[in-house]
Amino acid sequence: MIERVPVTVGSRGRIYTSERQRRRIEVDDTPYGRGTEVEVGVTVTDTSPEWGTLGKMGTFATEIGYYGEIRVPQEVRSILGLAEGDDCLLTVIAN
Repeated sequence: MIERVPVTVGSRGRIYTSERQRRRIEVDDTPYGRGTEVEVGVTVTDTSPEWGTLGKMGTFATEIGYYGEIRVPQEVRSILGLAEGDDCLLTVIAN
């Protein structure tokens, strides 16, 4: 399990995991952990409001991709206001 790890969203909503992170998630023995089913939480914080900090979190189930990437679905990116290059916090648990 990895919890609240700072990451940057790449193109097409992809977040790449490192080998160390995949070991902590306890992925399958396939290269890059591809096909491992995971539960993902993405947290976005906005510090622009005058009254404090606003946080949003989206959760979804997916599989680790071909090169160890986790793809954040378009619907989740829209709700959270995530775009390529944005920073967020990632939590991942293997099923």
